[in-house]
Amino acid sequence: MANNDSDILSTLVQAFSALSIFVFYFGWVWQDSYLQMFGVRVSAFDFPFYYFLIQGLKVNFPSQIENQTITQWEVYAWVINFTLVSFTLVANTSKRFKKWFSKHPLLSVMGVSLILAALFVAVHYVGANAGHERALSVLQSPVQLRAVSYEYIAESTVKPKRFYGYLLMLTKDTLYVLHATDLQAREIPDSHRNATPNLTIVRLDRLLYVRTAGYSPSDR
Repeated sequence: MANNDSDILSTLVQAFSALSIFVFYFGWVWQDSYLQMFGVRVSAFDFPFYYFLIQGLKVNFPSQIENQTITQWEVYAWVINFTLVSFTLVANTSKRFKKWFSKHPLLSVMGVSLILAALFVAVHYVGANAGHERALSVLQSPVQLRAVSYEYIAESTVKPKRFYGYLLMLTKDTLYVLHATDLQAREIPDSHRNATPNLTIVRLDRLLYVRTAGYSPSDR
């Protein structure tokens, strides 16, 4: 009985370990595809490991995490993950499969490798398209992002410029803003229907203050 419990636990650990790898890759591909639409790559950021796991969860459960509507890409992601977990469980518990594997080890390894390769290709395709689609949605309606305002540190007697825009990304030392608008130059547009990326990259040490939802200058 103890051996059976141990085998079941080992099988579940393998299944969810494999699932974690796929969720991580989903998140990495999604984020890279998303950022590419704005002219930057994920390699430009020093994201921690868990960040991509969270992004991978967003691909699978967008309504629970970001209040987004479920698209076909989330459905495809569920199918891929279900296929992976089911395949792992069956391969580790089916006596028939184990018997066939022991008799044909080379064919079994090749078959498993092809299945995993196909699933990884599917993960890449789904994650890339999901990120691309989300970026297009943001470009068409940037008000989906949080608003951000900031002011540069005065370097002369000229009054420092204040800007308003939409927060694409905030790292520990850099601000990435879409459609930055000089508050002293013209009125703030209600929305931007332009599908061309208009990204401003500003180092936080150049700014007097930054204000957006959930962030204040004291956080710097």
